[in-house]
Amino acid sequence: LYDEPGAKAAFMKAARDARAAGTKVAFTLSDHNCVKRHFDDFTTLVDNHVDIVIGNQKEIMALTLTATFEDAAQAIQA
Repeated sequence: LYDEPGAKAAFMKAARDARAAGTKVAFTLSDHNCVKRHFDDFTTLVDNHVDIVIGNQKEIMALTLTATFEDAAQAIQA
């Protein structure tokens, strides 16, 4: 969905609104190629607006720019 026009703004608005309401924000990465295409946007979103990140091995490794899942798991916890 992130590739659709207006998606970035919608995700950011939803995350900001949820945080303003005191709600935790969960975000699923869904596709490692999408993470790669939108790397800067995803890292900004995760670093500043997301409490829980959901992803598989490839997705988490793409988001953390790591070569092993062990390194990725450690990096995402930070």
